[in-house]
Amino acid sequence: MDFKIIESNKGGKCLLLDDFKYRKFRVSISGNVVWRCYIKNCTSTVTTCSQLKNILKINNTHKHKQVETVKIQIQEVRNVCKRKACNDIHERPRKKIRKEVSSIENSEVIGSNDVNLIRKSIYNERRKLLPTLPKSLEGALNFVSNSDILTWQNEKRWASGCRSAVQ
Repeated sequence: MDFKIIESNKGGKCLLLDDFKYRKFRVSISGNVVWRCYIKNCTSTVTTCSQLKNILKINNTHKHKQVETVKIQIQEVRNVCKRKACNDIHERPRKKIRKEVSSIENSEVIGSNDVNLIRKSIYNERRKLLPTLPKSLEGALNFVSNSDILTWQNEKRWASGCRSAVQ
């Protein structure tokens, strides 16, 4: 049986087997990894060895249809774009999306709605890297006075004079 390990939307691991997607369920006492179907009311499971190299046991009783390959491709593109967005912040999301979509053999199956969702997920991942914005003026002043912001002359003069200018 040929299977593939991909990254899930939340950063975990997913197993693809016969166009069915499995999430990591638990690790048994012997060290084998048990995967369960990603649809919660489906009881299908797959057991792999701890190195994720071969399948030991399959309980293939699905209560639903197989996952479309287009959705899997879109998920893979989204996850690659999110990972690259965190590594290289200075490149525009549109450019990253264009590169990844062009690398797929069936790039025409990805619609404008999918591109918008990929772009939105890139911005959400980047937002996690940045500090939260202060809610009030007092919070903003505390943030500026506590951070190491230097002037072009390597002085911290602006942050200390900021509080007295407002009061």
